[in-house]
Amino acid sequence: MKYIKVNRETTPIKQEGWEDTYNSFSSALHDIPCVKSGTTTLDQAKEWLECVSKVHTEKMVATCIKQSMGFGARDIRALSAFDNGEYYPALSANEIYQSKQLKAFPATFTLAKNEEPFIINAVRQVLAEKHNVERKPDVESAMLDGNGENWLRSRPSLYGTVNGRDVIVDIHINRGADITHSDEIRLHYHDLVATTVGKSPASLFQANIQIDRNLKEQLVNVAKVSPAAEKAAIELVKEAITSSSNDASLSLRIIQKNQDTFDNIAILGEQHWQSVLKGAHMDTDSTIDTLPDELNDEYTQLSKRIVVAQSLKNKAAEIESTARNDMADFAARNDINSNVKLPYEATTLKQSKNYNLDALFDVLTTKLNVPSTSLKKATIDTDIHMHLHTEAVNSGTSITPEQMLSAVKYGALDEASIKTAAKDAGLNLNDYVETSMRVYMSPQSRGDVHNALQNIRSEIDKVVTNTVDNLIETPSLDDERLKQNLSNTGISHHMDF
Repeated sequence: MKYIKVNRETTPIKQEGWEDTYNSFSSALHDIPCVKSGTTTLDQAKEWLECVSKVHTEKMVATCIKQSMGFGARDIRALSAFDNGEYYPALSANEIYQSKQLKAFPATFTLAKNEEPFIINAVRQVLAEKHNVERKPDVESAMLDGNGENWLRSRPSLYGTVNGRDVIVDIHINRGADITHSDEIRLHYHDLVATTVGKSPASLFQANIQIDRNLKEQLVNVAKVSPAAEKAAIELVKEAITSSSNDASLSLRIIQKNQDTFDNIAILGEQHWQSVLKGAHMDTDSTIDTLPDELNDEYTQLSKRIVVAQSLKNKAAEIESTARNDMADFAARNDINSNVKLPYEATTLKQSKNYNLDALFDVLTTKLNVPSTSLKKATIDTDIHMHLHTEAVNSGTSITPEQMLSAVKYGALDEASIKTAAKDAGLNLNDYVETSMRVYMSPQSRGDVHNALQNIRSEIDKVVTNTVDNLIETPSLDDERLKQNLSNTGISHHMDF
């Protein structure tokens, strides 16, 4: 996340009438904690407000002021990563400290990516209509305002009630169905904040909506037209979710409450908040401020190539996923439920018996309290591991077990672990067997089919290489918004940006 350093002489004026915004909020400066503690002088606070008002709308200025009053869920996640030596590029502890001390402010507000609130609203409505979740926006506002002088402040995607029981739901777009460590920290923090305003959430949920990127882009453009168009876009998202189409799907996962997590958050939050109020600053790694001019073109071309290649890869993955789903629909639509001779040998369509791992996972985690991480495949993130190794070499220390754990990432469900846990819990695995037709790439490693596929891949390699070369000349890659050269306020120790 990029932050702008406070400097009234260099901050560009992007908002007409910014002086009115400044005047309307100037009285609020006295209530900002770092101003009250004396860490930030009133003159410094006025310069901060002037810079923020020049860059952001009145609504966003109000948000910046509220953010300065305490720690949000994202702040707590970043500070937890900092304390545990984790690789966490989204936000640094140094940026958090400087923003609370009014030395910097966000260049953009990216939590909802600005164009996506209507999708979050659509998910809220689906949860209300399908799962009887009654939203309580007054509680969400109270959580953001906080209770008195404490630093606990956050705003979840949804605070509501179901059959008289309070629930908190965090909603993410195109993030996948798996629960991450970040999800667990954020939802536990929302729970803590809720208790400070007199609420007692019974359950915590992570909701993830997967929506086709092309459809999403189209709906974003529709929603921008007018309030009526935005309502229409919301209805289209809801229809895509509830109709079980390939365009959108919604998954819900419950997060088991953990007292150790609550305790750790409370302790680290209090320690960091006191440090903020005392004017502490974080040590930062040294970085070059500006790339030498003679390197600009080479860097830009390499960056464009990465962007284009990644976009092509993601689009190809979407097309493949859709084609596989279409093949399954083809089999079901034509009552193909056993192995048959096929007219095209690049792929095979075979009967497959599988365990419903999602159903087993839900039963084990929600009803039998089996830790979710024990049922997922664990891998070592090589980027994080190499980062830790480099830090250890530079500092002359060894990698601690706690740091090594930060490099462990939990991904897809682990069938063997789930089956073992199910057997130990006394579940009958036969109750979770499903039969379906699945498509596989041709398994041949030699012969005519293999040779034909090799020729196909060779031709595609040439086309993709030429496509990348052509696409890096696309005018949109020269969008001026990609050339802002906004300065970062620093990178915290043990963290990359």
